[in-house]
Order: sequence, then structure tokens, then C-alpha cells
Amino acid sequence: MSGPITAPAASEPSAWDALDSPSGWLAFLRRYLVASALLHFAWEWVQLPLYTVWFDASFARLAGVVAHCTAGDVAIATVAMGLSLAVFADKRWPAV
Repeated sequence: MSGPITAPAASEPSAWDALDSPSGWLAFLRRYLVASALLHFAWEWVQLPLYTVWFDASFARLAGVVAHCTAGDVAIATVAMGLSLAVFADKRWPAV
């Protein structure tokens, strides 16, 4: 057996060190928004056949519906992340 598990030494960089700078936070939020947009876009297309617009509309109309719903989903995700960060985050987040 090996010895006890210890925390890395202070000189060793952590995966979260990049978030200590404002540009690190900006990069994190950009990745969050891009991932959110892509996943919500895919979800909207997957569930589209469950609605009547699927049977009655042209492809251009369906694309508009998906874009509209995706924009709404991303807006909700952005507000939810912003409120969560405002209420719960501190300087160490998300490393905590």
C-alpha cells in the first residue's frame, strides 16, 4: 500500500488556477454558454416532433421555431448561472 493521500503542494498548479484571473472566468462563462446553446439546440430538434408545428410547417418555419426556443433556453440558463454565481459563488468557486 502507498502512503496517505495528501493535497498537492502549494507550488503545484491546479486545474482551477486559470479561473483566478478575470480572463479565466470569461473563458469559463464562454464555454458554458456555447455548451448550453449547442445542447439546447439539439434538445429542441429532438423534441420538435412532439408538437403540432412539426406536421404543418415548412423547414424554414421549423428552423425559426427551434432558433426561438433555443434562444429562450440559453437566456434562462444564463440568468440561472448568473443568479447562482451572485448568491453562492466566492473567489474559490468552482474549485471548492
